[in-house]
Amino acid sequence: MQKMGHRKLENALNESSGGIADKKEAISNSMENERIEEANGKPALNPHEALELFLDRIPLSSIPGIHNAAVLEIKSNDSVEDAITCLYKHNVMGAPVLDESASSQNPLLDRYIGLVEFAGMVLWALEKFKSADSETKRTGLEISNNKSNFSFRPSDNAEQTNPARRIEEIEEEGFFSMLKHLPEVGLAKVGEIARSFRWGPFLPVRVDDSLLHVLLLLSKHRLKAVPVVNPPDMHVKGFITQNAAVQILLQCSGLDWFDMIAHKALFDFGRFHKEQAFGQIIHLYGNQFIIDAVDCLWKHRISAVPVIDWKSRTILGHVRNTDMRLLLDDHNIFSKRRTLTIEEFMKLEDLESNSFSTDPVETDFAALLSAGILRLKNVSLPKMMNPPTSQTSDTLKMAMEKLVKAKSDRSFLINESQELIGVFTLRDIINQFSPPSLNSLNQYGGFFQSALEQTGSRMEGGTIVPTNQLLS
Repeated sequence: MQKMGHRKLENALNESSGGIADKKEAISNSMENERIEEANGKPALNPHEALELFLDRIPLSSIPGIHNAAVLEIKSNDSVEDAITCLYKHNVMGAPVLDESASSQNPLLDRYIGLVEFAGMVLWALEKFKSADSETKRTGLEISNNKSNFSFRPSDNAEQTNPARRIEEIEEEGFFSMLKHLPEVGLAKVGEIARSFRWGPFLPVRVDDSLLHVLLLLSKHRLKAVPVVNPPDMHVKGFITQNAAVQILLQCSGLDWFDMIAHKALFDFGRFHKEQAFGQIIHLYGNQFIIDAVDCLWKHRISAVPVIDWKSRTILGHVRNTDMRLLLDDHNIFSKRRTLTIEEFMKLEDLESNSFSTDPVETDFAALLSAGILRLKNVSLPKMMNPPTSQTSDTLKMAMEKLVKAKSDRSFLINESQELIGVFTLRDIINQFSPPSLNSLNQYGGFFQSALEQTGSRMEGGTIVPTNQLLS
């Protein structure tokens, strides 16, 4: 595709309406009709400048699914038990937390604490269960049956009652039974402990903002999802996750500016080509137990951990934080999480999870970008034993397509012997397309500026400058 000058590209984008497909068609037609760069000798834009200008002319309102019904919200005074139950019942993996102490007249950014993650709350509760189990075995205390009692109590018949046995009996009733019998866990308020398991701060965009706004937020801050709000009521209408953003980027395939970046091999990017020492890569072995996976996912606050064969160091699969849902679905798995190996756990996965789209670009945007983006199950995920892997000889586009297909936010780098040599994330990929400075005509004021200020940043000379330490 022929390269275009800034003014020519800007005119073509401004004269067309609609989304990515319409903009691409307008640009193609314009380049067929005129060869303006050859006529006046003006230099063509570099790929990052052209892609920045292109993405800044794609309004979020043009994306199907953005205008779907409002998403589920969690209130700051909701208990952890109620929040987990609500998200589980409605099959949602995350939700914004509304601060009930904030006035409706407060700015939008002050009305929400952040986005909480279902899997994060489950991992937090499982860690608390582990602590309670250890405390019970150490002191001989028995879990109270009184939900209003926030402490352990001595067994009424300490000589006849085996505290460990009491724990086992409750666990056989399932995860939610443990929440009810451990009120200091189940009745904890979401607002008081949300920082422990949230995806990140509440940094929204409006439906009239551009795709470039979303990419900047996802690249500059450790966000898993960006809420989309709709003026004038400013209610959350949907989310754009990292995975959705990369899927949107893939729609740019065929544009010269995108292809010049995406068709490079991973080893051409500094972030991907360095092989990590095996001991530095967070991993688990197949003969470890489910509870070890829980500990690892919680300790490192990661979405997935690779599972390695002890002898060959080849990758067997991966365990995702969303896979912890299986512990809620099956009481037997929950009660055996200390004795069931990770490899056995991976083999227990529902067969339905292995049917997923073969073409990530052809998937339904309406399902992708509406509240359904945060569905907890029935999202056609690949099996745990089929993790997304890449080699440094793969192109960036190939890695993007694999991650979109797997609906994962991290890929595992392997060598020709299938040995694990590294990990990279969707954020690493998004950073390759996000410009370090902004030359767009959009002034990035108002709502977007408020989002930056919320994280201690500001726009200065077209560059995002931190004014203090950014939120993680």
